[in-house]
Amino acid sequence: MEIVRISNTQVKFILTKTDLVEHNVKIAELAYGSQKAQELFRHMMAQALAECSFETENSPLMIEAIPTTIDSITVIVTKVTNPEQIEERFNMIPRVSDLSKMKFKSRKPVIPGRAPQISDIMIYSFDVLDRAIDAAARINGIFSGDSVLFKFEGSYFIYANNDFESENRTKLEAIETIIGEYGQKHASTTISKAYLEEHGEIIVANDAIKKLALTK
Repeated sequence: MEIVRISNTQVKFILTKTDLVEHNVKIAELAYGSQKAQELFRHMMAQALAECSFETENSPLMIEAIPTTIDSITVIVTKVTNPEQIEERFNMIPRVSDLSKMKFKSRKPVIPGRAPQISDIMIYSFDVLDRAIDAAARINGIFSGDSVLFKFEGSYFIYANNDFESENRTKLEAIETIIGEYGQKHASTTISKAYLEEHGEIIVANDAIKKLALTK
């Protein structure tokens, strides 16, 4: 975790995939302010105090979570000096000690509709298109859900949102095992998808796995 004190009222944290794994926090949880995200936030603020002498002084805080890469996220914490003027505009935290009310503001859109469990989403990258095609051909018969193929920085990314019911977790595990033979898994959330949509190129917008499998 990298910490940069921007000013007396603002500090920036850069969290990598490794940081999130160490704290058992998913990227999407930063947007929803889960209990684990709150615990991570306490740790972050303690580190900011120790390393940068950044004190909150019970000030209202604004937290913005901004995807930096497919596997990292920047969190900017700002002490608000005049909350009355902007309270309605931003999602405010009354006090640092009252973390049960913590909510995060994200600059990325939230995908409408059913909010999937984080394990329902898979994002894998492949060095060449042929490996993405081979993976798609292997899982096409058992995969059920939406999928998109992106190209980003010379690699191909498959985003897959499974619609299995909870009793079919073993099927999802089987799919992950197969696709993992061909590609590398990345932080798999709707925020990561939004990053790919913004910075990458959509090659196949719908039913990518089925369409790739048909080219095999």
